[in-house]
Amino acid sequence: MAKTCHYWVGHTPRERQEAIGDLLLTMEREGPVVEPSFGDDGPGWRGVECDSVASAIRMMRALVATNVLARREGTTLFVPVNADTDAGGHRVAAALSVVAGLQTRT
Repeated sequence: MAKTCHYWVGHTPRERQEAIGDLLLTMEREGPVVEPSFGDDGPGWRGVECDSVASAIRMMRALVATNVLARREGTTLFVPVNADTDAGGHRVAAALSVVAGLQTRT
């Protein structure tokens, strides 16, 4: 975290910071970030097995670019479960479908 903050503050020009901030606001308006819920009713993350580490990494990056948080451990891609921001998991499922479709073309 400290290294990221150092890079952002010390090496990213103010104009770039503002452009990134504008992009994040636009993404939020299009659809709020889907993040895991760790409340009493939510499991937080659901694992999806991928063919390889490289595939899991590509899918994780693509999901994050669509405002769906993701993480991975080995070949398992973890996607968020959150009834408040994605009731029924439809947004995550749709994003996974698109990302998986992109995977088969690469």
